[in-house]
Amino acid sequence: MRLLCALALLVATIGHAKAVEFEVFQSQARPLAVALLIKAPTESEEALARQVIERDWTMSGALQSLDPLLFVADPEETWHEVVYADWRVIGADALVLVRLEQQQGAWRGKAVVHDPFQMRKLNEVAIQAATLRRAAHQAADAAFAALVGVPGHFASRLYYVRKTKQGSVLVRADADGGEPKTLLGPFELLLSPDATPGGGRLVFTRFANGKPAIELFAGGKLTRIASFPGLNATPALSPDGSKLAATLSLHDNEDIYLYDFASKRWQRLTHSPAIDISPTWSPDGKRLAFVSNREGSPQVFVMELATHKITRISWEGRYNTAPAWSPRGDWIAFVAMKNFHYALAVVHPDGTELRYLATAERIESPCWSPNGWMIAFTVQEGARRGLAVVPVRGGKVHLLTKRSEDASDCTWAWR
Repeated sequence: MRLLCALALLVATIGHAKAVEFEVFQSQARPLAVALLIKAPTESEEALARQVIERDWTMSGALQSLDPLLFVADPEETWHEVVYADWRVIGADALVLVRLEQQQGAWRGKAVVHDPFQMRKLNEVAIQAATLRRAAHQAADAAFAALVGVPGHFASRLYYVRKTKQGSVLVRADADGGEPKTLLGPFELLLSPDATPGGGRLVFTRFANGKPAIELFAGGKLTRIASFPGLNATPALSPDGSKLAATLSLHDNEDIYLYDFASKRWQRLTHSPAIDISPTWSPDGKRLAFVSNREGSPQVFVMELATHKITRISWEGRYNTAPAWSPRGDWIAFVAMKNFHYALAVVHPDGTELRYLATAERIESPCWSPNGWMIAFTVQEGARRGLAVVPVRGGKVHLLTKRSEDASDCTWAWR
């Protein structure tokens, strides 16, 4: 398989040396303390909504739910009148009221966010969702947006590859890994899915009879985009979905190519005799980051599409690969390795302020939440792989998928 061969060539350039520890970056910011009141038809439904919201906030590292045993205000009276002093005294930075009910097969309600110190309501958001979990994610989003100033990602969708006995399947799940659903497959092998921000288009590399092809999934249909002899790999959709960058070996060498959906034509972007692989788009569609061993070892480079100017941005260590550009444009995530120790890293697009966010036995394929707050990635400890997530500002790593599930290769979209 040319894809596996290309990756093996990149790995083969790594030298052997003693183990090196990464200095993992940690945010010094304190999570905001939030008092959460929930009303739902039953106690079990209230408990489920609370569990979902609190886990969303905890994984973000930005919000932390207060223990209800600390509350001095009467919860029932608070629904009618908020006495802000009662919430200030227990140290609540915010008060969030969530009311949910089931109507005509759907969940509806509202989330109201108050600031006890400014003594005012910050926002009120209507909720409508097909399931209680989805409704709870929307409530978590409402608080996150009001208190952090960034659109929440909790109601977004995570797409990933699950390995089964029958083959590889493409799965769509909630941002916390909940309610996973198989969309496509099983296939012989599925790699490198990528989605447009809205989730309307998905691309991936699919193997059939040992040969890779790039395919598009849109409007419920599969369309083959590339099945050239050799390598067809690491597809990446432009933010507007009009173009596709990918790795092809049309000239007996792995290079980055650009495909235009309107003209259905390919354009070669890199011409180095080295291996160029794994493109990722800047959110404005004007630049690509990719991996190349053109300077002797796998490193991350950025290309200006207008001029084809190429700049190296990774300088620490002899193995840096799998870049993923933040939707906000401020960071590029990638996988680093020093002396066979793996880390998830981020760096600004100009190569400054390198941070290591997580380490593991093996780390692969990072992907960003649509709001640029979180990074999901494949983590391997022992024989099984899974998906984990960490805030870009640093924090605790949380596992998203079940330990019994072999999950890898993620992409993230709003829907």
